[in-house]
Amino acid sequence: MRALLCCCCCVVALGAAEVDRRDPTAVSTAFLQALRQKDLEAQLGLVVKTPGLEPFLRVAVAQMTGREGGLQLDGAGLAELALLPVGWPVEVVAPAVVTAETATVDLTTTLLVKPKMLLAKQADGTWLVDLVASFKACAAGRVSMMASQVSAMASMRPEMAAQIEDAQEQPWQCQQKLRDLVNALVAYAEEHGQKLPLAAVWQDELLPYLEDAKAFVCPLHEAEECSYAFNIALSEAKLSGNWQEQDAQLLLACCANDRPDNPTFAESELRQMAGRHGPLNVVATGSQQVYMLPGNTSFSDLLAADAQATASQERLTNLVAAAKAWAKANGGRLPAAATWSDDLAPLLKKPSDNGDPLVAPGSPDGTVCTYALRAELAGRPLAELVNHRKLVLFCETEPRQRNTTVAADYRAPGQHHTRWQSSGPAFAWQAMLNGEVRQQER
Repeated sequence: MRALLCCCCCVVALGAAEVDRRDPTAVSTAFLQALRQKDLEAQLGLVVKTPGLEPFLRVAVAQMTGREGGLQLDGAGLAELALLPVGWPVEVVAPAVVTAETATVDLTTTLLVKPKMLLAKQADGTWLVDLVASFKACAAGRVSMMASQVSAMASMRPEMAAQIEDAQEQPWQCQQKLRDLVNALVAYAEEHGQKLPLAAVWQDELLPYLEDAKAFVCPLHEAEECSYAFNIALSEAKLSGNWQEQDAQLLLACCANDRPDNPTFAESELRQMAGRHGPLNVVATGSQQVYMLPGNTSFSDLLAADAQATASQERLTNLVAAAKAWAKANGGRLPAAATWSDDLAPLLKKPSDNGDPLVAPGSPDGTVCTYALRAELAGRPLAELVNHRKLVLFCETEPRQRNTTVAADYRAPGQHHTRWQSSGPAFAWQAMLNGEVRQQER
């Protein structure tokens, strides 16, 4: 009887089919079926209960339904997106590759990306999809957009997260309208030597590329004749053919304007706007990406903050590599607490921004070091340390002296935002012993 009960507990229903949770391939296949059907409750029943994941998925369902056509991401972003309910045909390529605690499933899509799904073995021997770990695997060493948003949701107060869920529809309709307008601008540029329209007539020039004039009205501001404005600095400018350059070209913003026709804006004006959608402003770039800006923030501010977050992440990656090189040359031991930054300085790779490898960008002048070694790992033989993906080796700190160490429970003050989570709470980076850089848990 006991064996029978155990077996029954490991098989769950998904629609009309049953899922054997002891088979990671079956679990991953069922999860993909739930994605195609946009069955959120079925998805939630098959994933590891990571903090912030459920509200993130509920928001994602509201964002994705009926809006897939406006999404423009690079390969890593598309691979992550394939694990969300966008309705794309995603299939399991081969049975799961299983280790003691994890399983990896290779997936295929009609897109030129190959997502991966990671599953975690539970105490009862069953398997669940570890969606956050899957996002990070798809990001292929870069900052995971989706995992960052899950982390941001987890750090919000419950009432704030609930408000975001309740207010999804209209802001995301505004984002889709901006994507449609950017599509029209791109189509115009393709027919005019890659040049954008003259700012004074941009709205008139786009009308032939849109269904009707309602395309210029934000759903939250229906009384306006035009809710969107064109960046006057790009009047008749050439639209870049490079994706990264396009993503730095701020084309449109949802902002109030006294002129009823062909409204324009200067980027400096965004710093004076408190927010059009609650505390946020919505802007769009030439790459057809749409971003949420906190009120009184310009797009240049967002790009600068994103660059600083990426640069600090690179420094932490270099610190781990240098620490392992030091250990290899010094009997397999990590550097000592009292001398670690002095020991590693000659081994540190110069950051791509040519800044100080021990100082995070944006730090006050005269800062000596903004990173710390976890004291409990100082001087330890690498051979004695297990599960390197769970051991924090370095973390960011407020400005300190060289050779600073911190205890395991140290929490750095938040200092970063990225373009993907500009409106959430600031976070700090930490580097694991395996070289992975993650947001510090709060």
